[in-house]
Amino acid sequence: EFLQMKSKKVIPDFDKHPNKEEYLNALKAINQINSSNSDSKVFELQKALNLMGDDGSNIIPFQDVLEIDLLPVKAYWFSDGLFITEAIDKSLIGHEIKKINEVSINNLFEILQPYINTDNEHFRKKRFPIYAFMPRLLKHVGVGNSASEIDLTLENGKQVRTKAISTLEYVKLEKQAHKTLEIVKVNKDYANRNYWKTYLNNSSTLFVQLKKIEDQKDGDSFKSFV
Repeated sequence: EFLQMKSKKVIPDFDKHPNKEEYLNALKAINQINSSNSDSKVFELQKALNLMGDDGSNIIPFQDVLEIDLLPVKAYWFSDGLFITEAIDKSLIGHEIKKINEVSINNLFEILQPYINTDNEHFRKKRFPIYAFMPRLLKHVGVGNSASEIDLTLENGKQVRTKAISTLEYVKLEKQAHKTLEIVKVNKDYANRNYWKTYLNNSSTLFVQLKKIEDQKDGDSFKSFV
């Protein structure tokens, strides 16, 4: 009843939503889950909220109270595969992830889709690596047995078992990644430019930033730049 009451307040047009009854039935099922199984309650509530298609109504995993650990790895789903862009183990950077806990990336995406709350497919793919790197969520959906580790299979056939870290440590990794890429420094160097590109020191990364879609007073026009 509490969740139903809150849902009416935060989900737009709740009473007219076509998935309202399915959502309410999902809430009833959650109430039947053993109170000691907090992971199942959290993940199934996220799945239920996803039925309403409201991007603003979800359970943000980066909350200390939930203590949901993630792999110390960041990845991006490019058109040709899921590639590691940042990791505590620097040797992993640049590798493509072919499988997670022996499940192909495309199949795992299909399994996790109901738990990734967003209102469009593009953003769902962007969020996918975060949820795919939660051992407890994978265990909940039957992909792997460990609540703290995940096996990554790379494009070279190598399998790497990686231990998850707390969300607090993950956020530190995020901040450290920006320091490593010297983005803050580069931003200052080009403070008065509408758009610019530069190679970052000691890396093979080309950093491009668009701050204003308008021709600059000097240099290439925006059309030429693009």
